[in-house]
Amino acid sequence: MGKVQRYGYHNEFVLEFQTPEDAPEASISYVHSDLSFFAISNDHYLHKILMIALGNYLQEYDHFTLFDFIPYFRQNSRDEITYEHRLLLGVLDRKSQTLRFVNFGLQHILFKDKGGLVFSARENNNTFSSRPTPFRINVYPLQEMQAIFLSSNHNTLAQVQNHFPAVITRKQISELLKPQGDDKSSAEPSGSFVIINCFDEQTRQTFFQAQALNPDIEALAALEADFENKLVEYQVPEQVADNAGLVFHELLLNAFEHGILGMTSSQKQELIRSGEYEDYVEREGKNCQGSITITGEFFDNHMLRVSVEDTGSGFNYHQYLHYTDTHSKMGLFHNRGIRIAQERSDGVFYTEQGRRVHFIMGLQPVLPKPKSQSNTPESEDDPPATAMLSDVSLLYVEDDELTRELYVRLLKRMTKKLYIAVNGQEGLDLFFKFEPDIVLSDIQMPIMNGLDMAKEIRQHNRDVPILLITAFSDKDHILSAIDAGVDRFINKPVQLAKLKSHLEHYARIVHMEQQLQKRLDDEQLRKEEEFFALKDKSRRDEQQQRQAFAKEQLIIHNDAKHIEGISCQVFYRPQDILSGDIYGIFRINSHTNFFYIIDSMGKGLGASVTAILSAAFINQTVANISEDQYHLSHIINSYADYIRNYLLDDEVVSLTMACLNIDRGTMEYASFGMYPILVKDVQANELHEYRTNNLPLMIYSQDISIRSITLPRSFQFLIYSDGLCENDNFSGTELRHNFMHTNNLDALLETFFNATAQDSENYYGSDDTSIIHVSSQDPSSR
Repeated sequence: MGKVQRYGYHNEFVLEFQTPEDAPEASISYVHSDLSFFAISNDHYLHKILMIALGNYLQEYDHFTLFDFIPYFRQNSRDEITYEHRLLLGVLDRKSQTLRFVNFGLQHILFKDKGGLVFSARENNNTFSSRPTPFRINVYPLQEMQAIFLSSNHNTLAQVQNHFPAVITRKQISELLKPQGDDKSSAEPSGSFVIINCFDEQTRQTFFQAQALNPDIEALAALEADFENKLVEYQVPEQVADNAGLVFHELLLNAFEHGILGMTSSQKQELIRSGEYEDYVEREGKNCQGSITITGEFFDNHMLRVSVEDTGSGFNYHQYLHYTDTHSKMGLFHNRGIRIAQERSDGVFYTEQGRRVHFIMGLQPVLPKPKSQSNTPESEDDPPATAMLSDVSLLYVEDDELTRELYVRLLKRMTKKLYIAVNGQEGLDLFFKFEPDIVLSDIQMPIMNGLDMAKEIRQHNRDVPILLITAFSDKDHILSAIDAGVDRFINKPVQLAKLKSHLEHYARIVHMEQQLQKRLDDEQLRKEEEFFALKDKSRRDEQQQRQAFAKEQLIIHNDAKHIEGISCQVFYRPQDILSGDIYGIFRINSHTNFFYIIDSMGKGLGASVTAILSAAFINQTVANISEDQYHLSHIINSYADYIRNYLLDDEVVSLTMACLNIDRGTMEYASFGMYPILVKDVQANELHEYRTNNLPLMIYSQDISIRSITLPRSFQFLIYSDGLCENDNFSGTELRHNFMHTNNLDALLETFFNATAQDSENYYGSDDTSIIHVSSQDPSSR
């Protein structure tokens, strides 16, 4: 079955996809010069109506965002969308250098960062449907990425993930996915995929630059010779250099024919058939007008890029985007040279109406397929990161015997040498004796704890990676660990896959250090400086994350212990160090109290910055309001006006703000895209749900609705973020049932932890979780 290959090319990135030609499930489209749209689905009919809707939307509206287009598509295609549909929509924004995407139930996305580390984005909005359900838009910076891969097929994703450190282009991935052996008819379809390669201008190295003014055939030959000599000078592998020389020849000749001589495709065909082609080119080349400019570049993602630009009027290059093989039905000679260039390179891309052409080539070969390949992304068939981990030594410090015995068996299989200690003092002695490559330790231990051990190690060794196993229940431990220079925190309960991922990351750094040491005499100074710059940046990034987390913890305002007339309990568990959730509890006066929970879109640094900005502004606003002038509307409107200045185009913030007046027995609230506030009438044993009354906050202005409700005499109410009820084993139905049958937050959380097979000290949820539980202190409610 034939494939259709098209592309979106910019100096910063190239976007390619592959999909069955007779039933396409992937495509790309230019929204405008700075915005490229792409989509991939599990159904070709869904993809067809999606692209029709996109065309209609762009005709009706000048401004495009995913936040606006998705409801438009749902509304206009509601009769054709089913719960079986899976869909991933994304845009590449050249102006902000970001990738923004929404994943409705499709496979996760693979990323390879600038350091070569492969990780995945598993954010998912369940299946796609016509219902106007909330969805999350994820944002990633392109400047930090080498490559991004997504597919509609699980097996395709697994194969590429196992080889992603080596495969970097669409052609390499296509070769990897080809069925092996003689019986190709029974091979499982590989599905559709999209691959994005990023060109980091900061790591670009120009190895060839030339311009030919009014060139003839002899001048072209001289350019080819200079280009091939440069490939040899820069020690490009022989096979790659041979292919690059051939592709350069064809594209240089094409630029000369179309751009300098103004030759049309039909004219060239006729000259070849008549045998007059060579005489014509030599004769006309002596009197030609124009120039050809060539640029050759290397990038740190093992990519070679060559650009050839002429001063001609361009030509119809779109016919080159569809081909099957060199000897097609179009004729033996028609477009032969360009199709050979496509076959020998990893991609040929025309821009500027055909006046400029680029080709790319990977500088490393695709890894051979293993004889028996796993079908899961978590395959352990010796990928490069696993090999690096098996070559390092590890110091493991743990005082609990059962935990130690369990992980010792696992860590021995992962590492070259494992040193084991039962407390910090013993661990310190082993460190100074054997100088292991990585340190992994618990915090709470007798004789000497993990923090004190880390401080002692840091005084003598500033580089060895130190990883501490911790629960998020003790803020003081986290702050002390930051001061001690700890590189990474691993949440309890320790998940093997996440532990292995962290160890592989630091094994990669250790491996790079060892390789650099071995080759130090022969390596160029530039390579050494690049390595240490990368290492320093990685350490600075992690240090900034740790500092951001510490500030986020310190900025939270919690007056729960000082509030009169009610009982207030809080549960706050971020999923990672940097959290998009944040909350606040304020005692305004003896009868008025203010509560809020904010859930910023996305994860990591971006979401944490939004959360910290929000909390800081609200803290300052409430502090400056006198008791007799307090109004919920003032806080909400001031915050909305403020935070819009810091939101990206497709970014949203969900939140709930509530003001409780104990004397009046009333509560005002405004909810922006959050789950319902649950209010229980204790005496009547009734549950009331107060649903969101505003859309999530975004960059655009919107009317804000505030609702006032009268509370029962004996009441309990619950405000919470999505981490509490977006769980396979504890949905909104279970939450409402258990809230009605418990009288405090501890009892409610016990039912939650039982359902999710976790406990409060070792809770590790699928998302950040924030809960505020308030109950009246009327005796009948206890």
